[in-house]
Amino acid sequence: YDADGNIMRKLTSSLKSGYSSMSWDLAYLSSRGPKVPPGEYKVAIDKNIGGEFSRLLEPQAFKVISIPNALGTPNNLANFNFFREANTLNDKVNAARGKITELNTRINNMKTILGNTPVEANLLVKKMDEIQKEIDAVAKTIIGGFGAKNTVSSRLRYALYTTFSAQVDITGAQKQQFNLAKEAFTNAEPELRTLFDVKLPALEKEFEAA
Repeated sequence: YDADGNIMRKLTSSLKSGYSSMSWDLAYLSSRGPKVPPGEYKVAIDKNIGGEFSRLLEPQAFKVISIPNALGTPNNLANFNFFREANTLNDKVNAARGKITELNTRINNMKTILGNTPVEANLLVKKMDEIQKEIDAVAKTIIGGFGAKNTVSSRLRYALYTTFSAQVDITGAQKQQFNLAKEAFTNAEPELRTLFDVKLPALEKEFEAA
């Protein structure tokens, strides 16, 4: 935990007899997360048997310190906050990627079923194609493809990984790319939500009725 009691990382290991040790790489939430800034932290130990947790060790305090390097001491707190916000957006992009994949699968399934159904060949095809174009347009903005450049995903990768392992401050270019990615995602995500929650389900009801 940090000094305010927020969970920074959860580490797990199988129960076994004897002595053992674990180490924290100071990364937030996962090994790919940003390194936490220097400061006061706490560690506690829980035991989990069959989904029932019991606390073995109440939170014990320790310090994380920064060792200056040849490039000087970076603003660790600002870096951490930037990476945490960028990771949050990255989680949203991954969720959007999953929705886009599911939308495409559902459209393709309807077209496959339609090909084996004794109804006119043009039934609902125009509506399916129109929704497919909308899905493709959102996908082009968020994850790329269709010859797209400077997508939300590519800008975010630049923001996250340009200086990910370096002990230096976040660059202006990283901040710019993150802000552009955030703006583009904010504009595209409502349309994706409408496609997923409203438009495609409505078309599927029409399809089932037909």
